[in-house]
Amino acid sequence: KGKALGKLATKETRDEALVREAITYLEAHPKDFTLDELAEHVRIAKAPLKRIFKERTGLAPRQYWLHMRIERAKLMIRKDDLNISEIAESLGYSSVHYFSRQFKKETDMSPSEYAKSIAARWQVQDS
Repeated sequence: KGKALGKLATKETRDEALVREAITYLEAHPKDFTLDELAEHVRIAKAPLKRIFKERTGLAPRQYWLHMRIERAKLMIRKDDLNISEIAESLGYSSVHYFSRQFKKETDMSPSEYAKSIAARWQVQDS
């Protein structure tokens, strides 16, 4: 029984390390990636990669990456250094319209609505 628990703990640790390495790779590739590239990077076949990643994060690698891109966009909007078109381009979106649709799908508001909500929040805090 002890050996079985040890093997389970080792698998858990291995899976956690694999997912951490995959997330690091995704963070370093905000513009795009393929599942083949990700699997090659973490040295595992695509099917187990997808299964382990989803078990650990609740999302498939592509879904996680899309969510991560929108979170990065939200941060960029809050910083207010770039306009929406520049943010879309810097994140590798082919068009600002596609970026806006993806943003709205993830957040239930457009990028400009999000920017206005942030500005309104800052005004309330400053009052």
